[in-house]
This record gives sequence, structure tokens and C-alpha cells, in this order.
Amino acid sequence: MSVATPVSPTDRDSRSTPTDLGVGARFTLAVMSDDFADIILSAIAGADASDLEIETGSVSTVVRGSEQRVLEYVCATIASAARGGHHVTASLLLTRGCPGEVTCATTPGLLAQGGGGSDPAAHRHSRCCALVPVPAG
Repeated sequence: MSVATPVSPTDRDSRSTPTDLGVGARFTLAVMSDDFADIILSAIAGADASDLEIETGSVSTVVRGSEQRVLEYVCATIASAARGGHHVTASLLLTRGCPGEVTCATTPGLLAQGGGGSDPAAHRHSRCCALVPVPAG
């Protein structure tokens, strides 16, 4: 998988794609079990990582790739961690423009294209949510 290349204001046009901006996720799993590390690492290793760039640290995992593949990987990893019946929580940061990074610099004006101009609302490019998978039954 290739990493998204930054697009300068002179190179871009009004049709920049998510790939141009960079798409990614940073997620952290918490499994309420004595063998939490094995459960988490097995879930990360067991999910299909084809066409993705994945970096796992001591606290979180960063995933970069197409929107569809990033979401498929994160969902498969969370589902796998929850299969053992333990209580599992996941913190997930989805990003476009700073794919999974804690901090980054974006090209001025790049994220505002297509609406809002200097409107601060046009610069929002990440969402955070918490997921708590609950086994059926």
C-alpha cells in the first residue's frame, strides 16, 4: 500500500479524494481479562491487513488505507477481541488529512475546499467515538 502524498494548493483541484487527503484510524482496545494482551494482539494479527499500513504500539494501533478497508479491519479486530465473551471497549479516532497521527501539519486551505472557505466548521476532519461490542445472547 502506498502512503498518501500531500497535495499542495497549486497541485490540487476541487476533486481531491480521500486518498489525496489521507485516511486512517487510531484505535485502542481494552479487554477485561487477565490475558488481555494476548487477546488484543491475536485480534490485530487475525484481521485481514491486505492493502493496509498498520503500526501497533504499546497503547494503540494506527491503520491507513482506503476508507472501506480501514473500517473493515477495525470492525474485524474489535469483533475478534469480543468473541471470547469478555467485556471489551474500543476507542476509535477516524481521520482524514492526518491519517491516524497524534499531530500533523496539513496544507493550508486543503481541507476547506468544496465549502466554507475560512469557516472553521469546514476544517473539521476527524470524529471520535467509543464502541462497546456486546455479545448476542
